[in-house]
Amino acid sequence: MTQPATTTTANNEYQITYDRMSSLFVLDKKSPSGLRWGTRECIPNPAYAGKVAGSFHKSSGYWRVAINGSQISCHRIVHVLTNQIPCLSQYDRVDVNNKGTEAVAAA
Repeated sequence: MTQPATTTTANNEYQITYDRMSSLFVLDKKSPSGLRWGTRECIPNPAYAGKVAGSFHKSSGYWRVAINGSQISCHRIVHVLTNQIPCLSQYDRVDVNNKGTEAVAAA
């Protein structure tokens, strides 16, 4: 069963689904963000097809990409795509012994 491209939470924040992310992005270990924009037919701006997705934000130290007007960290998208998590809202980031972060799926 195909999921809707986005779902809306009580605070009207868009939660991007796996299906939507997999149509927008391609995982790429050589890309600094870990992602490239997908095919011309699926992305908002066809000129970006195949190019590195996102931009680096010095203040946070993360690569981020804009989807539906929301800035999302690329590592979150990579985790969702790698682990086929149905929706970005099911992703959670936890601090591991104050030595960094580890992406896990929320229980």
